[in-house]
Amino acid sequence: SVEKLGLKPIFDILEKMGLSREPPAFNDTKNDTEIDLDLSRIAGVAQRHLGLNLFVNFYISEDVRDTTKNRMM
Repeated sequence: SVEKLGLKPIFDILEKMGLSREPPAFNDTKNDTEIDLDLSRIAGVAQRHLGLNLFVNFYISEDVRDTTKNRMM
C-alpha cells in the first residue's frame, strides 16, 4: 500500500535521475553558490526511466463526465 511504501518509490526515482531528495536551493546565502541544474539531462533521464516528456505532454483520456467521449489532455 501507499502508506506502507511511503516516499521510498519517489526517492528511488530521484536517485535514478541523479537528483537530490531535497529541492535545490538557488543562490544559497550560506555558501554564496548557485546550483547547476542540467535540464536537458534531467529531461532525458525522465524520458528514459519514466516515459515522460517533461516539457511537452499530450494524451487522450476518457472523459470522466461522459465516458462515451474522449478528451485531449
